[in-house]
Amino acid sequence: MKYTIILILFGCATFPKDYVVQPIDPEIQEAAFSILKTKCNVCHKYDNPSKIFTIDNMNEFSKKINRQVFIWKRMPKGDDIKLSKEEKDVLKNWINKIK
Repeated sequence: MKYTIILILFGCATFPKDYVVQPIDPEIQEAAFSILKTKCNVCHKYDNPSKIFTIDNMNEFSKKINRQVFIWKRMPKGDDIKLSKEEKDVLKNWINKIK
C-alpha cells in the first residue's frame, strides 16, 4: 500500500515530486463562466468595473463569489437578475472544485 505524506511546516507544504494538482474540468469552468458573464458582468461593467469576470481571473474570485452569492446572499443585486437553482448549482459545483 502506497502512502502520501504531506508535511506542513510554518504554513508551507512539502509535496512529493510526483504530486499533481488536478486542473478544473474545462466544461465546469465554462459553464460557470457563462453564468458570470451573463448574470454578473452585465452589472459589474457599470457598477464595479474592477470586478469584471474573465475565464482567466474567475478562479481567483471564487471565494468572494461564494461569500457574496451563497453566504451573504447579496448578489446578484436588484430584481432584474436572478439566479435559477440550476445556475446556483453550477456555480457551487465550480466553487467546490476550486477549494
